This record gives sequence, C-alpha cells and structure tokens, in this order.
Amino acid sequence: MFRSQISIALTLAALVVAGGLVSTYILGTVEYLDGGTTRLIARLQEMALLALVIERAVEVYLKVADQNGPDRNKPIGEVDAATPSAAKTATFAALTIGVLVALLGVRLLDSFVKFEGDWLPMTLWSGIDVLFSGALLAGGAVFIHEIVETLVGGVRKVNTMISPGGPDNAGGPVGEASATKNEAPKLLEQKQPEAAVQQSAG
Repeated sequence: MFRSQISIALTLAALVVAGGLVSTYILGTVEYLDGGTTRLIARLQEMALLALVIERAVEVYLKVADQNGPDRNKPIGEVDAATPSAAKTATFAALTIGVLVALLGVRLLDSFVKFEGDWLPMTLWSGIDVLFSGALLAGGAVFIHEIVETLVGGVRKVNTMISPGGPDNAGGPVGEASATKNEAPKLLEQKQPEAAVQQSAG
C-alpha cells in the first residue's frame, strides 16, 4: 500500500518535470480571436451537419460491406448478446472519415484560437486539432448538438449576470436572439390592424 503510494507520487513528479521540460523547449503563443464564442458555436453547427452526413455514410458502408451485424434482421428478444456487433467497425469508419475531414480544414480549435510557434509546436498543435476535431465528428451530430446547447446556456447565464437589463439587453448572439424573439409579437400586432382594414374594405 505504502509502496504504491510512493510510486504514484514519483510518477506524478516525473510527469510534472516532463511537462515543464516540454513547455520550456517547445514554445508557442496562443491568442484567442475576437468573437471567439460566436466563431466556436458557428463552427460546431457546421461540424454537426458534417457529422450527420458521416453517420449516414457509415450506415451505407455497413450495409454495402455486409458488416451491419449478423443479428440485424432478428427480433430484439432473439439477439445473442455474445455475438459481435458492428459498433467497432462503425466507430473506426466514422473516426477515419472524421480525421480526413479535419485534415481538409474543418477543425474546431483554429476557429477561435490562433497558435504561433516554430515548426515543432505548430505540428503538435495541428495534430491535436485534427485528432480532436476528427473524434468530435465521429461522435455524431447529437453529441455536438449537446455541446452547442451547453455553450449557449453558459453564454446566456454570463450575459444575464453582466447585463443590467437582463438577458434581453445582453450582447452577443443570445442577446440578439432574445431581442428578435421580443420583436415578433410587435410585428404581429402591427399586421393585425392592416388585415382588419383590408377585410372591411373588401
């Protein structure tokens, strides 16, 4: 027990030292772009659409390659739990397509962060961005939609806290959406008298 605790402590110390050495010799500058939240949400919405396309493409691949699982046509009660399914194949295919799409430029981190450095830190940063974005695309549209909802909810709370007039007067995309939502009843009220005048004239 005591030896295991010592080994864990030594491992953590070694990781701290290794991280310090890496951060010392691999230097880079991270700059957050203006309107980063808006850029991030917009990129996530684009990636959600692409993730949905990837899901459909993987389904077609599984059917064409006949790797959709041996129990795909059986009733639920007759499916053997020990029979291997197509989950691993679908995950591998989706991850492969997601990484390829990220290599072509659809990445998440570069939408709101600008990284500058030598070739080695730039290579590491690009590789992390590609793998992260590819895994996010492979996770599916529902997963990305949940992230967007979480971000929008966080922005709404922050705007409510910092705005004296509440969320309706808050800046950013959430505040603009609230203002548009409040203007809709006014437009309907303006159109109703016009419709009444046209009916009386007819």
